[in-house]
Amino acid sequence: MVGLLVIFVLLAIGFAAGYGTRELVSRRRHAEYLHLQPYVSPELRTSYAGNWVMTE
Repeated sequence: MVGLLVIFVLLAIGFAAGYGTRELVSRRRHAEYLHLQPYVSPELRTSYAGNWVMTE
C-alpha cells in the first residue's frame, strides 16, 4: 500500500515538473517574441498567433 502511494506521489511530481517546464519555456518564447516583434513580419504575427517560428 505504501509502495502504491509512493508511485502516485512520484507521478504527481513528474506531471508538475513537466507543466512547470512547459510554462517556463512558453514564457521565455513569449518574452523573446515581444522583444523581436518590430522585426517579425505581419504574416507571422497573425498566422501563428501564439506558436510562431522564427526563420532566418
